[in-house]
Amino acid sequence: MAGPFLLIFIDSFPYYYLEKTKYMSKFETIAKITPGFGYSVNCQAELFTGKTPDELGYFCEWTYEPIHSPFQKLKPIFYLLDPVKRIYYLDRFFHRLLGKFVGDVKNIPFKYLCKMVKNGRSVFFNDLDDCLLNLPGIKKIFSTHYNYLPMEKVDYEVYKTALGAIDENKWTSFVISLTKLDAVGHWQGVGSPRYDQKIAELDQWVQNLRNKYLAKNKDGKVVVISDHGMANVKGGRRVDLERNFGKPSDKTYYYFLDGTILRIWIFNDKLRTCIENYLENLNIGKIITSKKRKEYGLTNNQFGHIIFVINEGLMFCPGFWGKRLSKGMHGYHPELESQKGILLYSDYDKNISHKDIRSVKVYSFLRDCIFKT
Repeated sequence: MAGPFLLIFIDSFPYYYLEKTKYMSKFETIAKITPGFGYSVNCQAELFTGKTPDELGYFCEWTYEPIHSPFQKLKPIFYLLDPVKRIYYLDRFFHRLLGKFVGDVKNIPFKYLCKMVKNGRSVFFNDLDDCLLNLPGIKKIFSTHYNYLPMEKVDYEVYKTALGAIDENKWTSFVISLTKLDAVGHWQGVGSPRYDQKIAELDQWVQNLRNKYLAKNKDGKVVVISDHGMANVKGGRRVDLERNFGKPSDKTYYYFLDGTILRIWIFNDKLRTCIENYLENLNIGKIITSKKRKEYGLTNNQFGHIIFVINEGLMFCPGFWGKRLSKGMHGYHPELESQKGILLYSDYDKNISHKDIRSVKVYSFLRDCIFKT
């Protein structure tokens, strides 16, 4: 039996923005979380399973895996649709139409979908091995339960439901997820009026939830964590591999161009050095070195023979994330201050207070001190 505890997960709350809060910045223990490389699907898994991409078997949501692509049978149709990429709204319409049947396919070119598999698994949707969220005796109230609502109402519904569940006295351990700060950061930007309003709203909700929970559970613990931070986007950069190295093929290379991360699978050794030199000469980012890949558990070449991360404040545009710039992005180098998340704890813990903790190590703290497995 886990607990008793209240764990509040806030997607994309930056550590550097904690000083803007009136309540959360006063927690007894405050620590900084350094995420892994990648996006939420890996950052969240590291927090709740303690596993790196190598151990999980995936990095980012999509990967090159043609023999397992569910879109192979649609290849003739996708090749017919490929020319519509030149017409923004028509291309967007067909991507959204496809998404209604198979799930979100972002802005991935139709002809490349036949080579791709969406294998990244969210801890809030899937029963991952060794995931703390799967332990018995926990009341789970996730934003994913309310995705049928308009975006601006989802977090409030989670908050309201959590307050009611605490009042019922049926549970002593809770995990709730509040995820829409991430969306506000992407589309409004950090420091925008709507962003600051959302921060103040979350700060008040955390205070209300903690007070109500501890009034009912005197010996309970309260933890607030986020998976990563957010940085404002100042400009976009175009990377045109196809103009420089030809159309992708199973004999040359394939690539996946996310908002801030470019992954390339190489099938011709002569191309590798040429592509690496091209990327380095762009002066807009860095290839993750083999040493750094080992440190962060990214050694599997299935994740890409080359993984290139763009500089903070920039974004690949156009790319598979979209054809237009976001106001804010994450997925930059995880050691940048803008990418750090938060860990707040209602007791004082000298082992983590004011420390910088890797997300895979947060798992040990949660397991031993909160979930008590």
